[in-house]
Amino acid sequence: MRGWIVVAAIILAGCSAAAPTAAPSTLPSPSRAAPPALAPGNATGGGPCATAVRHLGAFVNQVGELLAELRPEIVTPAFDGPATASQISRISAAIGSFDGLADLSGRCQATSAIGPRITALAGTARLAIDAAQSASASDDEAQRSAATTLFGLLTDVLAIGRDVTAAAASLGLDARIAAIPEASARPLGSLDPLPTPTPPAAVSGLDRFGPAFFGPGSTVTSYGVSGSTPSAILDSMRAHGPFDRWVGLRAEALTVARASQHIQLRPTATDCQVVATSQPAVTFTFTITLPRWSPPKHPDEATVAWWNAELARAATHEKHHVDLWRTAGKQMSSAVGTSSCVNLSTHIDAIVRQATRANCQFDLDEYGRALGLTLESCLNQ
Repeated sequence: MRGWIVVAAIILAGCSAAAPTAAPSTLPSPSRAAPPALAPGNATGGGPCATAVRHLGAFVNQVGELLAELRPEIVTPAFDGPATASQISRISAAIGSFDGLADLSGRCQATSAIGPRITALAGTARLAIDAAQSASASDDEAQRSAATTLFGLLTDVLAIGRDVTAAAASLGLDARIAAIPEASARPLGSLDPLPTPTPPAAVSGLDRFGPAFFGPGSTVTSYGVSGSTPSAILDSMRAHGPFDRWVGLRAEALTVARASQHIQLRPTATDCQVVATSQPAVTFTFTITLPRWSPPKHPDEATVAWWNAELARAATHEKHHVDLWRTAGKQMSSAVGTSSCVNLSTHIDAIVRQATRANCQFDLDEYGRALGLTLESCLNQ
């Protein structure tokens, strides 16, 4: 008896996938202009008190407005971590632009007590800002926690504003403190918990499409591919996949089926007898080759979803080839029990031709026809 080795492959036939939209990698730059450099005696009218009042008023107005703008972002049910992170970045820039304000306040007797409060407020704000900026902008819990802490400082900023106004009045100056709408400064109260984030999809691998998926007698091997987008991964498959003779190109996946016979032809006094030495009389083993993706450190979720679907599609395709040859093996085993020494080979060859044709027709329908291939060219390879 001769053995049979058959090959079935799935080819990358004009596959295409839209590349995921890239997320911005940097936060927007602060859009507000920085106040003038803090230097004594540069206010119109001169004197350290006029300078202190002018800069303290600017601090209260700019920082107070930015803190008040956090409120709607914090309380919205659809919390937007990246947008809140951008607002926190603007607050950081605004507070940083007033470095030296505490010293400037101390040069005027009327505002000297405000300087330590500015220092304390800036220190608390810096802790919250650092926590937000050390976390991912998409970490909603971290961004909302930092924003909540910063919004809580608005009460202190408004209190400083009232004291600056009083100090300015005692000096015959106008602090020009802008009013914050009461609704914008209202305490947050109890916040609803954020929705539980959906964990990122795991990258499918051979642990999902191993021998248990393909059934008895199967072995799964792999070849490595790389890339951060679907198109890059497909290019890697075309460069490293197993070669398929029918298409003349590298395939995405491949199945090789090998038949083993457990048959003896035992002579009798007048003829010979076909005897199965074990059951089933004909068995198949399968070697399935699949791609194995090594994703980048932080793969895009859309690319992970595409990969998982693509690997599942390729594995399902190859499993159909396995099932076709496994069915053919059962038919061959049945033929052993009903064939003579004279016609056994004819019966087995007919089953092989039928199974080969079914596998070729399957590949033709899946991708071959789109590549301009024919059933005859598959059968004759």
